[in-house]
Amino acid sequence: MADEQVTIDVGGRHASGHGFQMLAGEYARYTAELRSRWGERSPLPYEEIATPYLELRNELLAECEQLGGDLTHIGDGQVVMAARNTAAEYANMTNALRLDQDRSQA
Repeated sequence: MADEQVTIDVGGRHASGHGFQMLAGEYARYTAELRSRWGERSPLPYEEIATPYLELRNELLAECEQLGGDLTHIGDGQVVMAARNTAAEYANMTNALRLDQDRSQA
């Protein structure tokens, strides 16, 4: 093992995490813009239709905000896992080098 080169590569997971975080930010801006554009009032003139429409629209916005939070959570998790994978790979490499040294000394 001492003659071999060990490469620790967690860049993909780290990049994925940052990609999810960027997507979450874009999605949050989109949801905020949508909420702002829609406003609080219904464009429909009849209360019998306007009330269920507003309920549906508010539920849709709440689901959009939940999705944005989920994307943020996923991105944060990917970044954390990249850091943990780096630490685990480093520990594995260190242990493998020690094992090789112990074998060569025996």
